[in-house]
Amino acid sequence: MSKVNIVAIGAGSDVFGLNTIATLLHSKKLQGSQLTLVDINAETLAAMTRLAERANRDWKSGFRIKSTTRVDEALPGADYVILSIAPSPREGLWKSDWEIPLRFGVRQPYAENSGPGGLAQTMRNLPPVMEIVRKMEKLCPQAWLVNFTNPMQRICDAVHRYSTIKVAGLCHQIGAAYAMVGKVLSNELGIDVPAAFTSTHSTPSQNAARASVSHQAMQKIDIQAAGVNHFTWMLGVYDHHTGEDLYPLFRKRWDAYDPAFEPLTR
Repeated sequence: MSKVNIVAIGAGSDVFGLNTIATLLHSKKLQGSQLTLVDINAETLAAMTRLAERANRDWKSGFRIKSTTRVDEALPGADYVILSIAPSPREGLWKSDWEIPLRFGVRQPYAENSGPGGLAQTMRNLPPVMEIVRKMEKLCPQAWLVNFTNPMQRICDAVHRYSTIKVAGLCHQIGAAYAMVGKVLSNELGIDVPAAFTSTHSTPSQNAARASVSHQAMQKIDIQAAGVNHFTWMLGVYDHHTGEDLYPLFRKRWDAYDPAFEPLTR
């Protein structure tokens, strides 16, 4: 792949920013490309820029790294725009999206993706997303928008319907599937499971341990999946080296597994 110009908007996030920077700088195909980090929070942006510059040096990735708080300064010449934004206070609004519908008997698998909670988040997130999209139409009309902003399917659908920008939605939820299979089949696959990995609940106390198991499992198995963001079905589980179908064994182990590990699937 030739050298490209990548813009990451929302790069000050300690989750999205770190994951995006690590993924891009680890890529052999992208070595020597340009990466511009964008965030409205100048303090967190500065910290993430320093981290990116250090990783770029240590990993010898050869990127040209820039940063700015202004989207219109970053977009000219961009080939790819990676987007993950959300109005503040993020956690408080998520809680309201869940709790308010619940008062009226409406339960949602993930309020950010479906039901009235998903609608509320769409109405909050879509205006700033479309503002960025309009700037892309003027400043980098041929660029791909790689979207992580939720509600994933609603945001991508709106961009596809109401703009000329090419858009693709990505979610790292499949990583949780690898972690679940890796934990349940840890003995058969030879995976070291940290003691801290006790559930699939999204919380800092679980994240590092879950990521460790997920990364190990990706070297051992291949998963085929389909669905929508945060609501995914595993269609196949195969040994990465032999191609053996591991789904029957996983199903057997899962049926006998502690239901507290992932209660929503029971």
